[in-house]
Amino acid sequence: MDNVNTTERSAVTSVFMVINKKLSEKGSSFLIKDGPIITNAHVVTDCNPEDIILISIFGEILKVKEVKRDTNRDLAALIPEKKLNGGVVLANRDTLKLGSVVTTWGFPLGYNGPAPLLSVGFLSGYSAQPRLDKKGFVKHLVVNGAFNPGNSGG
Repeated sequence: MDNVNTTERSAVTSVFMVINKKLSEKGSSFLIKDGPIITNAHVVTDCNPEDIILISIFGEILKVKEVKRDTNRDLAALIPEKKLNGGVVLANRDTLKLGSVVTTWGFPLGYNGPAPLLSVGFLSGYSAQPRLDKKGFVKHLVVNGAFNPGNSGG
């Protein structure tokens, strides 16, 4: 943490490793300011709250009391049993401009911490993906960068 600048420090401390005990898989997640922990829905596929473990960068293990999923957007909100302070503030989508630098912190496959790794890319475009229920499309951000398996959710 000593080598992380002040701006990025709150982002790094908001990152959690997600362990899916049911499928023996892991991913990344992040705490939204005073809210839930966000990951990708595929990271917690077929899981009940008791199948999920969250690990902070400080090694604290948290249990999840509720999971909310939006499979069309591949998002999941994890509600931890313990109230957490801090977290990141999400940018307004109106401020996202093509060419903007995008950073993620996460735990790529084969890397188990303790601190998440930084990946950097650029917002390079948008795509429209068909919804799983075939009722319209979901807008996705396209980022060019070295985002690896296991970074999902970060």
